[in-house]
Amino acid sequence: MRPHSDTEALLGILLSVANRERLSFERERGIREIRAISGIAHVSVRNAATIDERLKALSELKNDGISIFLLKFHNGGLSFALNASRIDRTVDLLRKAGFECVTNPGCVLVSLFAQNVREMPDAFARMSEALFECGAPVVQTGDAHDRINCLIPGQHAQDAVENLRARFGVDRVSWE
Repeated sequence: MRPHSDTEALLGILLSVANRERLSFERERGIREIRAISGIAHVSVRNAATIDERLKALSELKNDGISIFLLKFHNGGLSFALNASRIDRTVDLLRKAGFECVTNPGCVLVSLFAQNVREMPDAFARMSEALFECGAPVVQTGDAHDRINCLIPGQHAQDAVENLRARFGVDRVSWE
């Protein structure tokens, strides 16, 4: 039977291709990229136990335009990460406001990217195992819908990324 139009001919071609190959508009599941970002510092504020003290510390940073991430509240304080170029100013502000700070300026943020990573129950455990196996202590963690993050000391970054690449079978690795 001969097609009546170019549209019918094109539809026939598409259907024959679709029958031979599985078409999918959804990304393949699993870890698709590892990214390592250097130049990150970690700050622990030890004497910010109350809500008012925590808000005061965060306000000091906000008022000076200092962006932070991986914010965590702990018993007696808080901790966060930021661009290492802002570490001196950050510590100066917080100490002048009466806070005790402990810093680790040489960190790297290692992230695994995957669609709906929160639905992968073993991703954080496998990442942690890979980091611990190469001696990389985890300073802080965080996650989003498409990634899990671990902040580690910079001297462990190369080994950590290689171990993660091997563990998850990922070829796409980027360094920033």
